[in-house]
Amino acid sequence: MTSRPILVCTDLGETSNEAIRQAAAWARRVNAPLVACHVMPDLVRIQPLLPHLSGADAAFVPALHERVGAALAERVTKLTGRRGQELGTVLDEGPTVATLLRIAEEHQPQLLVLGSSSKEPLERALLGSTAEQVCRYAHVSVLVARRAPEASSRILVATDFSESAEPALAAAAVEADRRGVDLAIVHALDVAHPALAAFDASAVLPAVTIEALRTACNEMLTATRERLHASGPALVVEGAPAGAIAHTAKDLHASLVVVGTHGRTGLKRVALGSVAEGVIRRAPCSVLVVRAS
Repeated sequence: MTSRPILVCTDLGETSNEAIRQAAAWARRVNAPLVACHVMPDLVRIQPLLPHLSGADAAFVPALHERVGAALAERVTKLTGRRGQELGTVLDEGPTVATLLRIAEEHQPQLLVLGSSSKEPLERALLGSTAEQVCRYAHVSVLVARRAPEASSRILVATDFSESAEPALAAAAVEADRRGVDLAIVHALDVAHPALAAFDASAVLPAVTIEALRTACNEMLTATRERLHASGPALVVEGAPAGAIAHTAKDLHASLVVVGTHGRTGLKRVALGSVAEGVIRRAPCSVLVVRAS
């Protein structure tokens, strides 16, 4: 039985080359097929706005598809060495995020890979990057690929000790073993509420309580590391989770951050996925978002 593929999405720009490289490397490690996809604008829908495309001139659309498809295969072959039956390609039209999600549903990949956003800050703040939106709604794990810092190797996985963090811990341990690198397990202890403290001093926990929490978290992290048979540090860091996780990844020169996200829908998915999306924005390296079932 053929294993589920690694699906990489590319806009054929330079920024997505790293996603292609990392998708190919992942496919090699797990002995899986590689499928590359590219989403074009929906030319049929925009045609009324471009009357010169009507009639005989619309014949350029199939030719454009052919050229873009050839460019997609050529780009992936150049970066990975895969060609012919070693490489699958998908070319589709439509809104980027919705179309990528549909392609993922059709191909059922074990991993969806895409590059980080190049959107302007305001657009990103209002809508979220393509990567963030895909991670929010995809039903498979998503790797947001960035070039790793030099001299990096360690994998970092974040846990809030909830049941939904377990798939991320398991995936991180497996990937660390495949790569032969250490696994750092991190918990962000967010106990400071300075804005609330201005109105109510009781909103800030006493130092003795914070120390007790830190001790309990350290014990749980140590137990988690032993359960995973992992080799690497177990760290309790303080601060808002997304920022603290990204900062720790930078300090540890991590090559990959692994986070979990809840398998929920609607507003709950948006709210509960905010930590993962925040890590995607801030991390200095690639981020693997593991979907809890």
